[in-house]
Amino acid sequence: MSHDSLAVKLCQLDDRLERLCSRIRVSGAADHPRLQQEIAALTREWELDDAALQNSLHRSKAAVAGVLAKSYEQVEAALGAAADRLAALEAQRPDARAVVEDKMLLAEYALDLAQQAAGQALLVALRAMDAELLLEKEENTEQ
Repeated sequence: MSHDSLAVKLCQLDDRLERLCSRIRVSGAADHPRLQQEIAALTREWELDDAALQNSLHRSKAAVAGVLAKSYEQVEAALGAAADRLAALEAQRPDARAVVEDKMLLAEYALDLAQQAAGQALLVALRAMDAELLLEKEENTEQ
């Protein structure tokens, strides 16, 4: 059944989230140079993952892939705009503590958004599995 591939993807997501959680814990005890190295490494990883996902979406022959690619581009643009606005706020605020608080709040909301996205992904996966079961039932009834 094709839902096996969904289970694999969800396990990959679970593994990834575990690694991210571990990185946050470890980075919380890191000094500035080590944290800068971690940021650079994670940025490179994100760029590679991002390029691979975009490449996959653009190479796909599925009709829905174009819609997904456009949606992904819109989300990236919105996140980029939010980062630009935060940078502009930083430039206007002389209070370093307020800037840190803004960055922490942005991080919390980014994690909330990721959690929502993971929940949405699970819902989409379950709906796909349900559609597959209904199709199989229909095909078995016709035989």
